Amino acid sequence: MMIDRATQYFNTKIFIYFLIAVTAVYTLVFTWYYNFKDDGYILADWLINYQDGGFKRRGLSGSFFFLLQDLTGLRLNYLVYFAQFLIISGFFLMYTKLIRYKVTDLLYLSLLLSPVGFVGLLNTVTYVGKKEFIVFLIFTWFVYLLNNDKLSKNKEYLFCIAIFTATFLHEVVLFLRSVFSHCPISEEREV
Repeated sequence: MMIDRATQYFNTKIFIYFLIAVTAVYTLVFTWYYNFKDDGYILADWLINYQDGGFKRRGLSGSFFFLLQDLTGLRLNYLVYFAQFLIISGFFLMYTKLIRYKVTDLLYLSLLLSPVGFVGLLNTVTYVGKKEFIVFLIFTWFVYLLNNDKLSKNKEYLFCIAIFTATFLHEVVLFLRSVFSHCPISEEREV
C-alpha cells in the first residue's frame, strides 16, 4: 500500500533528467580535478602523440594538443580540459534532447542505473574524462538525427569523416563501426 502511494508520485523521466544532470556535473568536476592532479592519468590518455616514437593508434589528439600549445602558449591541461568540457557537455546535452520525447519506463531507468549506464561513471572515478566520450557524442548525435528524420546525405558524409577521424583518437571506434553501418541510411526523397 505504501509502495503504491510512493510510486504514483515517482516520475521516471524527471528522475532520468536528474541522473543526467548529476552525472554530467560529476563527470566535469572530476575531469577538472584529475586534469590538474599530479598523476595525470586521464590527461595522459589525451596526450598520446605521434612525435615520441612512431605511429600509435590513439596519437592524433596528443599531436593536435601539442601543436595547439605551441601556437597559443596555453598550458596543455587547460587546452585538454576545454576540449573535454565541450565533448562531455555536448554528449549529455544531445542525450537529453534524444530522450526528450521518448517513453521512459523503469526498464529504461534500470539500464541507466546499471554499471554500463551512467552509474558506471559515478562508480569509477578514473573513467571520467576519457576519450570514449568522443564516440558517445558522435553516436548520440547520429541517433538523434535519425530519430528526428534530420539525417541528410551531407550529414552522413560528415559522420563518415568523424568516424574515420575518431579511429585515430580511440580504438573503440573499430568495434562500434558496425553499429553505425547497420543504421538505416537516408535516401533521396522526392519533394
